[in-house]
Amino acid sequence: MSDRSKTFCPLPFTSVTVTATGRWALCCSSYADYSFPGGYKKIGDTNNIKEWFHSDYMNQVRQAMLEGKPLKECKSCYLHESAGAESMRQYLNATSQTKIDTDNLEIKEVDIKFGNKCNLRCKMCFPHASSELMKEWRQLGWDLNDPMEDYRGDYYKNYITENYNWPSDQKNLTKLFALVKNIKILRFTGGEPMISPAFLRFLKFCVDSGASKSIVLSIATNCTNIHPNFLK
Repeated sequence: MSDRSKTFCPLPFTSVTVTATGRWALCCSSYADYSFPGGYKKIGDTNNIKEWFHSDYMNQVRQAMLEGKPLKECKSCYLHESAGAESMRQYLNATSQTKIDTDNLEIKEVDIKFGNKCNLRCKMCFPHASSELMKEWRQLGWDLNDPMEDYRGDYYKNYITENYNWPSDQKNLTKLFALVKNIKILRFTGGEPMISPAFLRFLKFCVDSGASKSIVLSIATNCTNIHPNFLK
């Protein structure tokens, strides 16, 4: 199917992404610039995750990809490709083993950022993924004069003042729990997942429900604070 168009990517057909502010996104690097109405929604705005996955917005995104139409959200991959580098889109098309049935779409992958709480402020990182960098940027006045504006896809107006504590609402976690039995790939980034109570609760739910036996787990961590309960 990847040969059908120059803009095709498998992710919108198989996965959902929850950003650090609880906003739905096409993937972890998609821009917060929307090609169709209804793109800016958060996990608290929908009754369940399938409602988002099968929304008019997502259906229009998938149709545009099948027709080879470029999307504002996918600017990051287009920039990589125009520079001669391999984009995430190209990598996934070349390596993905997931079969896609456009008539029976299912969520098989979930990418979750449980907020931006982190114990480090690495210089290649950014406030959307580090609460420590968020503090530093505010001290520098960059919350008012953002040097990264229009440079990163995950930077959008007022992102610094948004609520990054969406995992504290049990209703949001319950929506994610409902997907566990069908998930094949589960990805966590952050913030730092290892210091997130919601991350450990989610893993425990996967284990207790028996779903973990069929899940491939991927975690991006700085490895400075590996929680004993995670090892257990």
